[in-house]
Amino acid sequence: MPHYSYTKKMKKLLLAIVIALPALCQAQLEASFHYGRILKINPVFPEVSQNSWVATVGMHLPSVNAQPIHFWLHAQLYQFGNPAVLGYGVSVMPSLEFRFFASQNAHLSLRQGASIAFMSKPYDRDTNPSNNIIGAPLSLAAQTSLAWRQGIGEDLAVSLGGSFSHFSNGNSRVPNLGVNIPSAFLRVQWGRSTESIPTKAFGGLKLNYWGIRLGLGTHAFKVPDGPNYLAWSISPFWSRKLKPKLAFQAGLEWFYDDASGAFAREQELPDVAWQGMGIAPYIGIQYQIQRIGLVLQSGPYLKTPFPHAWRVYTRLGMEYHIRSRLFIGGYIHAHGGEADYLDFTVGWKLTQ
Repeated sequence: MPHYSYTKKMKKLLLAIVIALPALCQAQLEASFHYGRILKINPVFPEVSQNSWVATVGMHLPSVNAQPIHFWLHAQLYQFGNPAVLGYGVSVMPSLEFRFFASQNAHLSLRQGASIAFMSKPYDRDTNPSNNIIGAPLSLAAQTSLAWRQGIGEDLAVSLGGSFSHFSNGNSRVPNLGVNIPSAFLRVQWGRSTESIPTKAFGGLKLNYWGIRLGLGTHAFKVPDGPNYLAWSISPFWSRKLKPKLAFQAGLEWFYDDASGAFAREQELPDVAWQGMGIAPYIGIQYQIQRIGLVLQSGPYLKTPFPHAWRVYTRLGMEYHIRSRLFIGGYIHAHGGEADYLDFTVGWKLTQ
């Protein structure tokens, strides 16, 4: 299918979502326009001759039991500054909003959202070899924004602020140099906030425990259109509550990267198992929202299979607690802002 036709269908999908939003529910709606420029973090980036922009429409979702965190759902269209090579992106992104310094009709708004974005013109060896940034039609998209919101009457509000949008396929396909767009934006809201939905009381999850995570990851290995490799991990850790929804965590992660092991076998290097192994102690935090946990970890490599000198790794992701002891998660394992692999885990609380 030609890229142009695919892009037109994406735009039509976004328009359909915009038209359907008011009919879906009587909710507070908003529209925003983000204007910035892609950061050229690597000298081999293709030419970016234009500024980038993100156009969004969204609606406020009901909170649960009057929680202080607000939930939004947005349809977003992205233009990366070179449509002929980089194309467009589109996503439907849920986000969390935290409000500070709130008065009757004004507050400081901090939002964090994440979703899967559909990219119209990823790298293709035959039809689009110049796109050495976006290697797959599906990409992880994340957006952080900070803005001051000022109400104008009862049903209208305007916000001014800045945002940062990031796109990466988690190194599941190459190339994956990543897209980073700092922007300034204007947001207009109309309608009143949706009332909260009362539900059966949720007792919360205990944050003081010993636990273990078992992970399976996947990534490409520096070769466009090359094979994907697996990475296995095991991580015992300790969690300690700092505040009612915030926990400190410390642990040790052991993982084996099959790509590095395959390279060691092909080069007939000694100790193949050791060549593909990684060991890293880490510390981190987890912010708990009902059954959802937002996780950030970082620590030094004691042993790394990856061919780079950066000795600190980070792990960013989300967990869902199915039962009081059982949870699952999805993360990006990275170093120095560059993704190593996507990681999916199942975890168990050994103590409570």
